[in-house]
Amino acid sequence: MARNLKFLFNLLILIFGLFFLFSLSAKGDPLEIIAYNLKYTLFKNNKLSWHLKAKKFVQKGKNYFEAESLFIFNPLKDVKIYGKRGIYNKMQNKFIIRGKVVLKTSNKGEIYTEELIFYAGRNLIVSNKEVTVKKKDCIIKGKGFVYDLNTENFKLKKKARARFKL
Repeated sequence: MARNLKFLFNLLILIFGLFFLFSLSAKGDPLEIIAYNLKYTLFKNNKLSWHLKAKKFVQKGKNYFEAESLFIFNPLKDVKIYGKRGIYNKMQNKFIIRGKVVLKTSNKGEIYTEELIFYAGRNLIVSNKEVTVKKKDCIIKGKGFVYDLNTENFKLKKKARARFKL
């Protein structure tokens, strides 16, 4: 008798567990996937196109990702992006990087800001925040920029002020 009750009890727990799992998937609640010290590399035409590193990388839903201590590198364009936090929207193929963001390039210098948006599919980097550009003996400050990686055209949007060291 006790054996039959134990079997019935275990069967009820199994049925309740399955019901709970199916009710979660029916609601569409996605599972959260977390990766630490993530390294992701993208190749195009057998060449390293982009390299991404993050101390913590969280997938929230099917098309939304968050990262901490983010580093993005394109060796073909010699572009490096550093930021404290990042968000990636897969549907828009767009990164929003915030918190002491640094964009380093070989020919445009180092660009400092608090937020930038990187449209990966279009190779376009933009910001609407305050910007400091450091290149050799020149420091330029302004508000916002647009940097087209395909044409290598860099443009400050507003209030550009330059200071030169002689």
